[in-house]
Amino acid sequence: MDWSSKLRQDHRLVAALEKLLQQMGPAGARVPVTNVAKVVPFVGVLVGAGMNSAVLGGVAPEAQRYGQTRFLCEKYGLPLPVARATARRTTLSQTPCR
Repeated sequence: MDWSSKLRQDHRLVAALEKLLQQMGPAGARVPVTNVAKVVPFVGVLVGAGMNSAVLGGVAPEAQRYGQTRFLCEKYGLPLPVARATARRTTLSQTPCR
C-alpha cells in the first residue's frame, strides 16, 4: 500500500508517525506504510499505560484513606462517616462498622 493524501488526512496519527520515522531515519528515506503500521500498537501501549497511571494515581490515595477510616471506625466502634458511607452507595452513616 502506498501513501496517499487520503490516508494521511483520514489517519492523522499514522501521518504523524510517518513524519517521526522520517526524522529518525536517514535523510530523504522513504517510510513504508507497513513500517508505520508496526509502530501503532506501541503508541497504543504508551497511551494506555499513561491513562492507567493517571487513574491509579487518583484511586490509590482514596483507597488508602478509606481503609484507614474503616480501620479506625472498627477499632473504636464508631459509625462510618457519611461521606464514606455515601461513596460506598450504602446507608451506613448511623450504623457501626461491625
